[in-house]
Amino acid sequence: MLRYGTKYKEVIFGVSFGIGASLIDAAMHATMGDRGFLTELLHPTPVMAAYRVLFLAFGAGLGVLLWLKNRRERDFRELSSSFEALRKNLIAPSMLVHVNLQTLLMQHGASLSDEALTVVRTAYESSTAVQRVLTDASGQRATSEQFHS
Repeated sequence: MLRYGTKYKEVIFGVSFGIGASLIDAAMHATMGDRGFLTELLHPTPVMAAYRVLFLAFGAGLGVLLWLKNRRERDFRELSSSFEALRKNLIAPSMLVHVNLQTLLMQHGASLSDEALTVVRTAYESSTAVQRVLTDASGQRATSEQFHS
C-alpha cells in the first residue's frame, strides 16, 4: 500500500483536496442551516451529495493531471540519465579505437593494401564522427524544458 502511496502521491493529493473541499462545504452548510455537521456530512441532501461528488471528481482529475505531468518529467530524467551513462561508458572504448586507427594510418598506412587502407580510413572517419557525437553530447545536455517545447 505504501508503494502505491508514493507512486501515486499526486492522485492521493487530488482526492484529499476533494475530501477537504467536501468537508468545508459540509461545515459551511451546517453553520448556515439548522442541521449539525455530522448530519450534514453523513446525510446530505441529494443536491449537496452531488456537489460533494463533483468536488471529489474534480480533485481526483486534478491529481491525475498532475501525476501525468510529473510522470513525463520523471521519464525524461530517467532517459537523460541512461543516455549520460551510455555516453560515459562509450567514451573510453571509442577513443581507444579512434587512436588505434589513427596510429595504424600514420605508421602502417603505406604498407597496407589499397583495399585495407580504404577500410581503415572509413573506420577512422566513422570513429571521428562517433567522437564528435559523444563530445557534443557532453557539452550540450537537453533540459526537460527544451524537450517539452
